Amino acid sequence: CDAYDYNELLSPQLIEMTRLARRYGFKALMLFERWMPNVLLYFGNTFFYFITTLGVASAYKRYKNTGIASGWARTVLDMPQNVDLFAEKVLTSSPKPEPPSDSSTALCSESVSDAWFSFAKAWNEIVKSTRSRDLLSNEETDLLLFRILDGPTSESFFGSRYVVFPIMLSGSLFSGIGVQRNEKMRFAFSSSVIAQSIDLLAFIATCVLGVVDARDRVQFVELLKSLVDLMSLSLSEHSHAIKWLGSLREQSAGLLKLLRVREDDESAFDTSRIRSQMENLLKLISTEIAKDRENERATHKETNVLLVKTCEKLQQIMDFNALDSSSAKIRSAASSKAGSYVIKQMDLMLSTANPAAEPSLDEAKDIFRFFVSSLGDPAMKKPMTVRQMPMLTTLTPVYTEEIRTSLDTLTSTIDGESVTGFRFMVSMAPSSWENMIERTGVKVKDSNYEHFFDRAMLDKNTALSTFTDEEKRLSEETMNWASGEGQTLYRTVRGFASYIDALRLLARLEGVPEDEIEPLVRAKFEHVLCCQVYNSPGYTMNGEVEALVEQFPHVTVNYVEQPSGDNDNFAIAKLSRGADGKFKRTHRVQLPGHPIVGEGKPENQNMGLVWSRGMYVQTIDMNQDAHL
Repeated sequence: CDAYDYNELLSPQLIEMTRLARRYGFKALMLFERWMPNVLLYFGNTFFYFITTLGVASAYKRYKNTGIASGWARTVLDMPQNVDLFAEKVLTSSPKPEPPSDSSTALCSESVSDAWFSFAKAWNEIVKSTRSRDLLSNEETDLLLFRILDGPTSESFFGSRYVVFPIMLSGSLFSGIGVQRNEKMRFAFSSSVIAQSIDLLAFIATCVLGVVDARDRVQFVELLKSLVDLMSLSLSEHSHAIKWLGSLREQSAGLLKLLRVREDDESAFDTSRIRSQMENLLKLISTEIAKDRENERATHKETNVLLVKTCEKLQQIMDFNALDSSSAKIRSAASSKAGSYVIKQMDLMLSTANPAAEPSLDEAKDIFRFFVSSLGDPAMKKPMTVRQMPMLTTLTPVYTEEIRTSLDTLTSTIDGESVTGFRFMVSMAPSSWENMIERTGVKVKDSNYEHFFDRAMLDKNTALSTFTDEEKRLSEETMNWASGEGQTLYRTVRGFASYIDALRLLARLEGVPEDEIEPLVRAKFEHVLCCQVYNSPGYTMNGEVEALVEQFPHVTVNYVEQPSGDNDNFAIAKLSRGADGKFKRTHRVQLPGHPIVGEGKPENQNMGLVWSRGMYVQTIDMNQDAHL
């Protein structure tokens, strides 16, 4: 700019801007030219906008649902709605309408409805299946199970079979933390839980204790219902509400514990303590909760008067003197199927430390959450009946992979480590191991299981021959447990046997006669194992394959017969379970040459297609599992 003669005509600021533009302009232009294609390519990618939008939407949804129940709490709260969805989308025939509430039969209408009965059967099967996989403890199982009262006594009392809610639905209302949260009965399902509690209390008072005559049953139920309503009014705005509810819970739990029958206790019931406990309950309500106070409003005082009158009427109906001469009868009634179910369920409801029945293992929670969430899938339509369903074949190729975890695997040290396979698996799944020990009840000296397997490791050749019967059972159960925890064929076959369990359950819900169920489910599902090297020289797991066929009737095995002796031809054969429960070869197809002409795994599957009878074929590798 200094070379021009007219630079004195321009302002210094303009000259400086021109100098800077010439010095850095080309450099900026070069950077723009180099980076612009990359920037355009990055921001032109729709996946970037998708991830950004998804992140913003997820954050907004999380903010919007702040304070709203999620996770396991949502599973519990949505259970009543899921019952309706189950009846709509799973049952092939519409259940009967829910009967009205009736003090002479069942105050809780859900407990005698067909929809709840069908859902309870399905839910219980899922709980039992999860327990059999050692994903639940015995305590968690008891908290999750529905109890179905279907004996002559209970059906006579309730007018039909009666479904008792699991603790996961009722425990939260009566637990210690639940008392603090629900002193104003904010739990949406609380009315049904309270109605069922009244039904069960009436059953205990009439059929177990005998303090209420059957002819006074309706009046007794109505008085209990009035008592609950009056107490909710009296406690709704009182500062001592939580304290009184806690006292009622403790007194009631103490009474139920007196009624629990232990198998190892043959002593007679202490009827005097039972009577004292019942009188103390009524005394707590009439003298503590219903006590007039100076600063209470007139309406509260009227409520207290009605509470006292209701307690007096209950005392008039109940004949406590009948307890003195009926100890043996009470014990017999409390130990019956219906009596023990009701007493145990109410005792758990009041005393459990896990009122929401939340499983400790995440895998168990995922199973239950997936089941209930799948019912709300809009793509799920009403199904066809089991008889109308097309047949499904599951096809699994197997070469030399592990069929079942062996004792040798459990006692051998892991490569590069100083621990055995048993110690490693227990360290990876300690809760599952404890659940297995609890389920099977196997015991060894001092419960030192590590020492037991260390002893087996020292002399693997003679270990099994020196085991006691209990030690043999422990080794067998441990091998089954370890097989379910690892990537074995046993785990895959056991998992996909859930198809059989589901078909059997659906057939029972549809009313299929019991003697027709097993042939029907066998005609709807089969599992073909393509064990190419079974029975070939050097293969050491023939016994494990045969054990799978004998344990699971729907399993068949395809294998290749090698040329031997006078027979120079290859063949494929089918191994199935016979009528006597033992495996046997049922079919054989001679081949023109060696069956493996391409890649081994797809050729192995192709040979199994010969024995596949299903309209649909599902190919599953042996690193997969399934749940009911």
